[in-house]
Amino acid sequence: MIYLCMPPVIYAAITLFMVLVAIPICTRAEKLFGEKDCSQIVLDEMVSMPITLFLIPLRWHYIIAAFVLNR
Repeated sequence: MIYLCMPPVIYAAITLFMVLVAIPICTRAEKLFGEKDCSQIVLDEMVSMPITLFLIPLRWHYIIAAFVLNR
């Protein structure tokens, strides 16, 4: 989780890049599997975690709460 120690602008830019890359990949994977929100596709969950962690304090209980709420 080294990206949590980045300046917020860089963190946001990297997260935005990941979202923009993940959208077409997940869309294509849904077409290949033939169903919406297929359980085999986890990239959307991987990309949503940095969004959930954006600008929260770096304390273990906040990170665990963010993970639980993200699920």
